[in-house]
Amino acid sequence: MCDPAPWLTDPKSVQKDALQWDRLENEECISAYAQEFLAGRRNLVLVVDDLDNTTSSLYELERYQLMNDYYETINPEPYYWICSHYYGYWKEDYPPCSNTVGSVESDASNWAVYGYRIRYCQSEKVEQKCRLNFNLPVLGIVIVFNAVKLACMTFVAYRMHDRPMITLGDAVSSFLRLPDATTKGMCLATRAHFQRCRDWAQEIETPMTYRLQKMRWMKTASNKHWLITVSLFVLALATILGLLGYSIPHLKTSYGHSGISSLWSLGVGKTRSETMIEGWAIPTRGESAVISAILVANSPQLILSLIYVFFNGLCTRMLLAREWSSFARHRKALRVSSPRGEQRSTYFLQLPYRYGVPLVIYSTVLHWLVSQSIFLARVETWDSAGAYAGRESVTTCGYSPMGIILTAIVAACLVLTGFGMGLRHLDSDMPVAGGCSAAISAACHPPDEISEKLPLQWGALPTDETSGVIGHCSFSSGDVEEPVPGNLYA
Repeated sequence: MCDPAPWLTDPKSVQKDALQWDRLENEECISAYAQEFLAGRRNLVLVVDDLDNTTSSLYELERYQLMNDYYETINPEPYYWICSHYYGYWKEDYPPCSNTVGSVESDASNWAVYGYRIRYCQSEKVEQKCRLNFNLPVLGIVIVFNAVKLACMTFVAYRMHDRPMITLGDAVSSFLRLPDATTKGMCLATRAHFQRCRDWAQEIETPMTYRLQKMRWMKTASNKHWLITVSLFVLALATILGLLGYSIPHLKTSYGHSGISSLWSLGVGKTRSETMIEGWAIPTRGESAVISAILVANSPQLILSLIYVFFNGLCTRMLLAREWSSFARHRKALRVSSPRGEQRSTYFLQLPYRYGVPLVIYSTVLHWLVSQSIFLARVETWDSAGAYAGRESVTTCGYSPMGIILTAIVAACLVLTGFGMGLRHLDSDMPVAGGCSAAISAACHPPDEISEKLPLQWGALPTDETSGVIGHCSFSSGDVEEPVPGNLYA
């Protein structure tokens, strides 16, 4: 009943491959063929009750095609014939068979197709086909870019033998070992001071008055960084919700899918005929179809990677300020790239594990959800004789409404988490240096030679005088005091 085959004109030809045919009872038959994309089975003969027909043993012939040749679109109802009797043969406003097939299967003993009551089925078994598909030009580009990346990593690992300043601890260690004379006497200068001034010695007034300031984490990153990060998130979420707003009415109008339970039944990352993209001026056949589908499916991954870079930078700046501020509260060893003495090694993820690990998990989950929200969908078709039917094969992109919803929820949670972190206060009132090397060097002018290999603390260095003396703040392995609000320091 599915496709023209030799046995339609010569039923005896079935006997040649009799072992490839199975008898299926009605319920088994419905379950096996109520599939959008059939694999493992092919032609189907429906055996009906004996009728008064003296002209032919063939009552009805039906052929299913994935593509509608006239409209060049994907047929939305792959197994509509199963429900034909349930909704009354041909009817313009019939409900999708996927919505009613459960009722048909529950009453399988009374199953009828186009008015013929079915006794049992004969189904032809076939071996499932498995192929590896790839696009040679795209594969070549990926190989070249990865080779270049590997060469750069190898060069950095084996040819650079100096000690780069990668972490905050590297910078502090370097400036304590070799103090920078250009920032001497500016111990309370912040990143903002150096960003505003061109000539530090002339424009930064010293000494400075120490003031208490309960700064929030979000203030340690620039407004520009926050604006770019939030704008990218808002743009991405607006795009996601826009696509969702387009797809849900389409699914409701065309296929009767409405409500979370109905959308969930479509699955996450599953190829369904209802959710295959068509009509977007995207080719569905040939090499151009593969390239187009790859670009459409992977462009969200590129955007997500860009967002992650900015969000990671935001978290890094806030946590850098947190670590810097903590040196005014606690004495501890520096975290450096190459530890010496009591120094500690850097975090593997460059962030404290309590923040770095969840961030990596968030990123992994988001990338996976995006890959399940819009993805490459390639459906290959073989005819009744087992020959490849390229004309009816389709290469496009599929989408998952639930995948899109989950992506939006997780992304929104990530944004709220970032804002929540930004509302926290720093541990101390230590002047914020951020990633400004000048501000870091200004805090590294101890009067006596100290060892950066020992645990350090930032604070006011003890003096013998009690009043009228300009104090000095610095990192030190010796004793330090908490700066006094209102006092001058240089």
